[in-house]
Amino acid sequence: MARYLIDLGAESALWKAAMELYHDDKVVAAYDLVKSDAAAFRGSALGAFRFIEGEARTRKASDRTKLSPTLELEWVPGEVPHHAQVGEVILHATETVSRRLQWDHRESVLATILVGEADADWHEARYGYCTDKTPYDKICLPQASTHDPRELWRVAAHEFAHVVVLNTAKGQAPHWLDEGIACFMEGRSAELAAQRLREAGRWRTPLQMGGAFGADRRDTANMGGVRAAYDQATVLVAHLHSKGGDEGLVSLLKAFTEHSRWTDLVTAIANRDPADVALQQAFELGIEELFAAAKP
Repeated sequence: MARYLIDLGAESALWKAAMELYHDDKVVAAYDLVKSDAAAFRGSALGAFRFIEGEARTRKASDRTKLSPTLELEWVPGEVPHHAQVGEVILHATETVSRRLQWDHRESVLATILVGEADADWHEARYGYCTDKTPYDKICLPQASTHDPRELWRVAAHEFAHVVVLNTAKGQAPHWLDEGIACFMEGRSAELAAQRLREAGRWRTPLQMGGAFGADRRDTANMGGVRAAYDQATVLVAHLHSKGGDEGLVSLLKAFTEHSRWTDLVTAIANRDPADVALQQAFELGIEELFAAAKP
């Protein structure tokens, strides 16, 4: 989840304070600060408010337990009575992703099962999301996913993969790569994704992929384009994986930060895409070449 930048009108100081509380995971305090101001800025703050509201309502009714030294589970007992089984699935999913992406657990993670009402269409990230917080990263999972262990595993693996990508690439991985690795880790079929893209005749350029995931998902009319973006991201990462396996994906993520200052300087002067530089280092493949080679 991207940080919301709210800098409009006299109320902006209030919302800035609320978002700072939110990113410190003081979600109840953030909610109390803005709960009477959800429609601020002609409704443009409503999306941010829904994130705060869903997490605050969960926190007020929740219990927490440690699943591992660096992974904690938060759930509402009245909605998730089988929390022990839920915890086992989440722990297995995160351990699988950690092993495949060589994660060193340098950041702690809170896995939160959101209250059921946050599964509603009014929530922009009702299918689950990851957010960079202090003092831990946080993955929020829909309450509905807890009814099916396979679905819960898939969602937990996807969101936890975002944690690994965020921290390994230090936030420099482009959105398509971040989502593509998350989709690949959850087990999404690249073959089916490619088939859907062929049938729809859709294939975005690297520039187009930059904004492909940002559509308002509260509007169902946007979901076809969003799904196509996830399909393309899956196909792109699957192509990379076919060349270098899990090790190749790890090398690619590390390549965003493990290079010389001279490389940074040349990249800045030449105005090169950091993803293009990382791809060349890890796969000897430019971003345009990747998009051309992976197109179904």
